[in-house]
Amino acid sequence: MRLLTGWFFAVQAVFVLAFNIQPDLASASEPNIRTLPYYDDRSSPQTLVHSLYNAINRREFARAYSYFGTPPAASVEIYARGFDDTELVQIVTGSSMAEGAAGSSYQTLPIAIRSIAKGGGETVFAGCLTARLANPSIQASDFRPWHIERTTIRPSDEPFARAIPDCDAQGRPVPQDYTIPVSEADPSLLATVIGVQQAFLQRYGMICDDSRGTAPTETIALPPRKDDGSPSEPTTVLVGFICGFGAYNQMTVWMTASDPAYAVSHDFAEPEIDYELGASTEEGVDGPVETIDIVGWKTTDQLINAGWDSDSHSLTTYAKWRGIGDAYSTATYEWNGSEFVLTSFAVDPSFDQKQDAITIFSRDTPQNEAGQK
Repeated sequence: MRLLTGWFFAVQAVFVLAFNIQPDLASASEPNIRTLPYYDDRSSPQTLVHSLYNAINRREFARAYSYFGTPPAASVEIYARGFDDTELVQIVTGSSMAEGAAGSSYQTLPIAIRSIAKGGGETVFAGCLTARLANPSIQASDFRPWHIERTTIRPSDEPFARAIPDCDAQGRPVPQDYTIPVSEADPSLLATVIGVQQAFLQRYGMICDDSRGTAPTETIALPPRKDDGSPSEPTTVLVGFICGFGAYNQMTVWMTASDPAYAVSHDFAEPEIDYELGASTEEGVDGPVETIDIVGWKTTDQLINAGWDSDSHSLTTYAKWRGIGDAYSTATYEWNGSEFVLTSFAVDPSFDQKQDAITIFSRDTPQNEAGQK
């Protein structure tokens, strides 16, 4: 019998160790990870590693086995036994580091792994995973797409929210200088969150900056549509992902789901404005706003410096027009049970070293009264 290689034992171990026993994973009303849609994309290291864990969560071990360049065990059957006690696995990945050598491309990804056992135990592993692709133009037969070449993954003492490392030039994990914490979902919602992560990668993988990979920044259990004693629906989960950074702004994408198989991307209404400033009495400082009007409407799928307000059940934004934040706009989008509705929008278009936003739209004020100045 062939022994497991040392580098793969670290990966295999995440599925067979279980510490910190916790309550039952989920109630019968919550979605099951087996409903996660099939996902097999070997076009990049990010999609490759998410495909691997999609196969593991769906119990498709022959497919999972195929993602490795060197077989991770003597047979698929032996490989599958390592997951007998595993209920589900969530991963987050960071920005990849690329290198090339002798006709091959290599990319190394930092990764953190959260493994939930069937009995409720939870284990965190972290490290680096290196993928390889031989130059497709010189592969003559038996074509091999991106595949896992090696890993350096070990148990982590850090909570999953802060476990993801950086990777050095040799593909070894090193501590991050600065970590934006990953939002850690309740285990009962984790199957749905994994489905949303997968949908985010499919829809935004080629659009968003990969420096944050597929790490959620916020995971919120949204309030139900109604509370009238009717049969309860599965919990809807709101998940936010960083899509890009500016000098002083952070752009986020927001998705919801109540089932791993169906994730919804949200668009948000924004007014287009026209304004005039009065004369300035100080050099280098704008004058006051004389008129400001809504001249049209548009939608965006990314919000700027957004966060969840649990009191109003809303997403709020704060978009700076420059670093000191004297010119800016803010918006509030309330969750109505199925979508986000704009309830207010305010803007301060004057670079006057003061914050004095004017509300130009309010759901509770007729439009011909809001925004007139």
